[in-house]
Amino acid sequence: MEGTPLIRYRTRDLSYMIEPPCKCGSRTIGRIGKVRGRTDAQTKIGYGQKIYPLLFDEALLSIPGILSYDLTLDRDNYRDILTFRVEFKGEKEEGKMQVARALESLDEIRDALDNDLIAPPVINILDVGCVPFTPKHQVIIDRRGQYDVPNKNLDKRELLHGTAP
Repeated sequence: MEGTPLIRYRTRDLSYMIEPPCKCGSRTIGRIGKVRGRTDAQTKIGYGQKIYPLLFDEALLSIPGILSYDLTLDRDNYRDILTFRVEFKGEKEEGKMQVARALESLDEIRDALDNDLIAPPVINILDVGCVPFTPKHQVIIDRRGQYDVPNKNLDKRELLHGTAP
């Protein structure tokens, strides 16, 4: 059989190579693993655990009754606060429990919680139709201040000589 390898070039997809098992010792063409997310959609929480909308899509949208969600990131001192707004069709308390279990099953959330770098996620269950439809819905909204981004109002000389407040 003949085939053409799929080359994904400059898509910003994050994946991995699956090396094929070969008993004879010669190499064959590998495969690309499941796409984990996109570099332009990644955000970091806790010690630098990378989160992507696809991560939460798989965890939350597999729950029956969830129509959409969004995540807002805030910071209180050193801890990140994750607030999920979930549009849910069904009994709200049961939906809230299912969302909490799905989030706790994610390694990125569990590790950050274990290290006390994020607060327990806040889950707000919304009625169906409360969130207006937008075609390009931003799933993760980051409202945290960035420590490594200098204030654009400072003079460059102040930054170079260390006299900035």
